[in-house]
Amino acid sequence: LNPDGQVISEITGKTFDSMLTNDIIKLRDYTINISKYPYLRQSSPFDLYTTTGERICENCLNTQAIDDDKILYKYTPESGTRFGLINAAGEKVLPEEYESLDFSFNNFIIAKGEDNCFVYDKDYRQIFESQGFVILNQNLIAVKPKNSDNGKWGIVDLNFKFVMPTKYDRISRLSDNWILLEYGEKMGCISSDFTKVYPCR
Repeated sequence: LNPDGQVISEITGKTFDSMLTNDIIKLRDYTINISKYPYLRQSSPFDLYTTTGERICENCLNTQAIDDDKILYKYTPESGTRFGLINAAGEKVLPEEYESLDFSFNNFIIAKGEDNCFVYDKDYRQIFESQGFVILNQNLIAVKPKNSDNGKWGIVDLNFKFVMPTKYDRISRLSDNWILLEYGEKMGCISSDFTKVYPCR
């Protein structure tokens, strides 16, 4: 209290924000200052808790529902912004250690780490690791293998089996039906069904 009997300290705690699922609660930090002009101030980061009181993650910046059983959350540790994934029950299925998570390739999750990229199936099992990924269409991905000595790119199918060897300096998407290939200073393209080829020249 000050000499006039006014409270000059602040009260801090956590306040309910929203329910993400039936089992996950979103709580934000708050500050109440009741000295002269009472107000409630909520901070941007929030914590995720299960309804049983177990904290899933603290200092989250954002959440995004991918589907009924996948919630993407953004986390900012000292090392910089990272993304993780929890299921509808509040269980961490992918830890907050990825620079990005991509859900656009069929039922796979492509996670970009600091040095490598990882592919997880719908049960969150890691099935492939690579230095780089480029989604060409819904059936093909260009990859730079993890242990590639020459740093070249190849193409894998939905089973992550190579359908084009790792010999190109760059592979990129022209359209759903055409793929651009670069080999040194030469460029060519190939149809996504591999029936039409314009050799690198």
